[in-house]
Amino acid sequence: MKFLFFLLIIISYNLNSQSKFIGLHCKDYKTKDFSTCYNFNKGLFVYEHIGDIGVIEYGAGNYQIKNDSLFLNFDKTKSRNTSKVKLLSKTDSFKDSIQLKFIVRNQKQVLTYPYNGSIEIKDKGYTSLNKNNVVFVKNNFQDSIVIKYRNLGFDPLEINLKSGRNYVIEISLGDFSGKPIFYKKEYYKVEEFLNNYNKN
Repeated sequence: MKFLFFLLIIISYNLNSQSKFIGLHCKDYKTKDFSTCYNFNKGLFVYEHIGDIGVIEYGAGNYQIKNDSLFLNFDKTKSRNTSKVKLLSKTDSFKDSIQLKFIVRNQKQVLTYPYNGSIEIKDKGYTSLNKNNVVFVKNNFQDSIVIKYRNLGFDPLEINLKSGRNYVIEISLGDFSGKPIFYKKEYYKVEEFLNNYNKN
């Protein structure tokens, strides 16, 4: 009988905790430029950390409340990156370097960005485009090269190219949507979480 009573207390506590979590919970900062929010609903949550330039990071997943603890599993995050890449042409190169020419614009097709992008190439580090939007890469005849393109205010891109070829690459930049959180697990004490994150 005592066991059933104890079990009812635990079930009642968990149900009460579940009801407290349903909805939007946000943590505000003294600067007022940043906020961190979790939106809970029926075992699922959406997370966003927001700054003065917009969303800094985001994620989604399952949550579970056990006794006095909250468990978060970021296992349902989907990328919001809308930047796109199109290879307009490629030609074999037998020279010491390959040429990568970039045509970069935003998705409204209004502005072009010829000079303020940066390229990260494995084993080379960062390099800037020249005035013709071209970068030359040493042709080491590896199977492939990985290019990471970054431009302030837009989502970054990772481009995989076969080595030994010249490319003309068209990049359509999507506005920066934040850094996605994939397959991360977090743990909080229920009381601590509710004290730090106000329900809106």
